[in-house]
Amino acid sequence: MGKKIIGLDIRHNAITAVLVTCGIKENVLSAYVRIPIALKSREDFHQAIPDTLLKVSEKIDFNEAVCVVSYPLEDIYIHNIRLPFTNRNKISQILPFEIESSLPFSVENMTLTFDLYNTFTNDTKISDILVACIKNDTLSNLLTVLSKKDINPDILTLNGYGTALYISKNHALKNNWLYIDIDQNNSQIFAGFTDSIYLIRTFKINITSNSLEKTFALNIKRTIAAISELYNIEALPETIFLSGSGLIKPDFEQNLSKLLDIPVKTTNLLDKSGLFYDMTVKHGWDEKYFDNALALALMKIKDQGNLNFRKGEFTKKKKWLQYKKDFLKTGSIFLIILFLSILTFFVKLYDIDNKTDQVSTKIHTVFKSVFPKTKKVFNPLLQMQANLKETKKNKLLFIDGKNTVKVINVLNEISRVISDKENIILTNFVFNQTNVIISGDADTFKSVDNVKLSLEKSDLFSNVTINYANMSKYQNKIKFKLKTDL
Repeated sequence: MGKKIIGLDIRHNAITAVLVTCGIKENVLSAYVRIPIALKSREDFHQAIPDTLLKVSEKIDFNEAVCVVSYPLEDIYIHNIRLPFTNRNKISQILPFEIESSLPFSVENMTLTFDLYNTFTNDTKISDILVACIKNDTLSNLLTVLSKKDINPDILTLNGYGTALYISKNHALKNNWLYIDIDQNNSQIFAGFTDSIYLIRTFKINITSNSLEKTFALNIKRTIAAISELYNIEALPETIFLSGSGLIKPDFEQNLSKLLDIPVKTTNLLDKSGLFYDMTVKHGWDEKYFDNALALALMKIKDQGNLNFRKGEFTKKKKWLQYKKDFLKTGSIFLIILFLSILTFFVKLYDIDNKTDQVSTKIHTVFKSVFPKTKKVFNPLLQMQANLKETKKNKLLFIDGKNTVKVINVLNEISRVISDKENIILTNFVFNQTNVIISGDADTFKSVDNVKLSLEKSDLFSNVTINYANMSKYQNKIKFKLKTDL
């Protein structure tokens, strides 16, 4: 049997799933289903998902399937930002600090994902960035709900992104374009230029309104005006694409096209996807309901898209590899390794005890050679830190008795001294005129030590200490906190 990929489009009014079976020679559309959700209030949304997924599983088997899930855009915060560098690791480190002031919640309580769209500048040192943020509580609750149905998605993104991504990569567009995902109570506009998505916004609608086309035309014109103001794009979009369960009015595309004088057409991903299907399977297919879920499956097949909330503590955990070995042989190897480990531990412990006095003597000798004016050595470490702090303070510039070090200079220095080879993600930054506290994630304890050593080499920092460095309970990462004086 081939690999199974399921696109699962979760919305406040329905859950839509599309199953694609991937074989060596061809990829086949195997099944699809859409189950409505009846909600009394938005607060009941997560509680309604399990029962709806149960009905979905009656048509589609999730066992051993790779899942790509999208979540309503109303619960996701979108931002555009520009940074003066292009390295993705540096962007990951600096991004939380750059957008924190524009978020309604603390950045520590949110998960961020981003994509680059260097479309509107010829400067190779500048990055234009599309950022998507979701509350950790919301993400955790959703993954918990999905796990109850044995669904552990590889990708978790926002509604409509998969379809917009497919349009950008497969329609050979030469200029500006728009994709509108029309839902029952709201719609989202994705703006793109050639093969990049650079703007996402949402607005409320009433699909039963007689003036629905005018509502869309007004919001599209506002979006075009905003694009013109932000990116200096004067030309109208060459095409506007539509899809979604809200496309229920007859001749909606034609009426909207007349109002805007722009070509408008609905998406039809299945016919252009290259998937094989039996005509009996295709019977009942309606692109306005199923294109978004199909686009999610195609994201995984084509390995496209960067807006994925499975980041940080929510990164998908790998399954333990299963080995078919003889139990007795495995147990014997384990006991041998355990015995050698214990023996090594005691040998090292004995060696450390013998060398403690020698090291202590060397420390005092080195200290006296570096700081000969110190008459009495009672705590070499604290005395050395105090002397270094005093020495480095003399190197800082002062105006009217005040330290002139700025936050941006500190961030720039941190980015400069820490090597790009270190897989470090900074998650928190606290600054005042006397010290800086840095928190983050690292792959190994050695990486934390390397960061500390790098900071100590800078003339801007002194008295660098590791407050803590512990293994995370939720992922294979080292949580650490560093404190350094200025």
